[in-house]
Amino acid sequence: MAKKKSVSQWSKAEEKQIRQTVKAFNKKVGSLRRRKNVGQFMPSAIDVSKLLKYTERKSDMKTLMKQLSSFTAIPKGAKIPMYTNKQGVTMTEWERQKIKSEIKRENARRSQIRKQIEKSDVYDFQGNLIPNAKRQQMKYENVNIKRTPENIRTQAGFKSFAEGMERRLYGDYNVQKAENMKQALITSLSKEWGYSADDIITVIENMSAKEVHDLYLKHSDILTPDYVYSKLSEYASEMERKGGIFIDFDETDYVNELRSLIVNEKSAKKTVISLVDELKGNASYTVKLKNKLKRKPQKEILRDFDVLSNILSTGKKSEDIYNILIEQKIL
Repeated sequence: MAKKKSVSQWSKAEEKQIRQTVKAFNKKVGSLRRRKNVGQFMPSAIDVSKLLKYTERKSDMKTLMKQLSSFTAIPKGAKIPMYTNKQGVTMTEWERQKIKSEIKRENARRSQIRKQIEKSDVYDFQGNLIPNAKRQQMKYENVNIKRTPENIRTQAGFKSFAEGMERRLYGDYNVQKAENMKQALITSLSKEWGYSADDIITVIENMSAKEVHDLYLKHSDILTPDYVYSKLSEYASEMERKGGIFIDFDETDYVNELRSLIVNEKSAKKTVISLVDELKGNASYTVKLKNKLKRKPQKEILRDFDVLSNILSTGKKSEDIYNILIEQKIL
């Protein structure tokens, strides 16, 4: 399968401005590092290539450009405002405020993810709503960052923390986290389920790490290695209680459920739209039907998939099918 050519989210004018701003900032940092006493506490230079590649939100980039420009604007020879916390860790006041801003934005993002997960409905693998079900979440998605420039204990710890905050907002932190999650899922499936999971592993391998992580956020911990291992233990215990022989899983419910989740998520709407394209009858109803289905949320497509597939495959005309779906409150 040929790789898709990556498309930059930055226009040529934006990229030019970003490169110029970062170049000026790095030059300023380099000159200030030669100052006695305070040079060692200057912020780190920025890798503009990684910045352009990994920054996800334009609002973050806009904020960073303003911050870098304010540092670059410090007059030559002027005194650099410094800050030392109670533990004796020293930094520029500029970097202190920059990191506090980054913590605030990152915590707001985490809070948004928590709300997204907590408020989202929970469906089984046939698309049926599970009443009163609560989503489970990984701890790192729950916890806000509590470290601040004011409570960091060592100079080395501050440097590591500053670099970590930049990676979260402007670097490959989220990309790497998603990639690690994907690879751990593949490894756990292969180790615990053997050849029964070969085909679903192939599907996962052909997905991007972001797609896997996004599915986790939209659904449940079924897309984590912990779930794979816990399912294995549950299955083994059930077999033992029933007096069965625990030999092989061959097409277990879990692998089938996982396959259903991923394949349906990626193809359900596409399949439904393709069935509409094959309908005969009034063309205007075909268009109306297609447009309504395109706007229908993915989770509702999954929930109604079997009914939609059956109705669309009856051979009825598009206007008749449209009216049936309206009557059944599917559209």
